[in-house]
Amino acid sequence: MRVYRSKIYEALHEDFKTHLKYGGIIQERFDEFEKDAFKEVPDAPAPRAARTPAMAASAGRVKK
Repeated sequence: MRVYRSKIYEALHEDFKTHLKYGGIIQERFDEFEKDAFKEVPDAPAPRAARTPAMAASAGRVKK
């Protein structure tokens, strides 16, 4: 997952997109900026499903 390195990069990214759209900068420069603006972070692991009473019973953990 990509996240901004800082709030400054986040704000500048919108400006750079506008400049790219209207010819203020070229695609190569925009790509360079994006390499600097973002960092890769691992995705959060998927949450585990809660144990159901049936699963707990099969494991012998249900109190009567």
